[in-house]
Amino acid sequence: MKRFIPLVVAAAGFTLMSAAPASAATSMVYAAGYTFLPPAAVNHPGDGLVLTNTDYAAHTLTSLDKQADGITPLFDSGPVGHGGSMQVNGVTTLPAGTYRFYCTYHQWMQGVLQVTAS
Repeated sequence: MKRFIPLVVAAAGFTLMSAAPASAATSMVYAAGYTFLPPAAVNHPGDGLVLTNTDYAAHTLTSLDKQADGITPLFDSGPVGHGGSMQVNGVTTLPAGTYRFYCTYHQWMQGVLQVTAS
């Protein structure tokens, strides 16, 4: 009986490991010199996006495109202070397409996110 329990645990561990999904990639965009670098990011559906701020002023990475309510952006990082990094919420759910983004504090800061079919 004692040998049966370790076999069950080992089999369960193997099942959990083999059922784990593959990790999605994460792209990086930097706020530097009051511009986005790179100005165009490329993702696959399900990939994440992180904004890292190297400027002293706070920045956001916010979609110019809105959700069905016409108010809420499709994706948004929220404010990111100097030296900070933030996951951009909503990017992992985007279908293939081209999405423009900007900084809500410095509206001349703009870029493009291209989500390409995998």
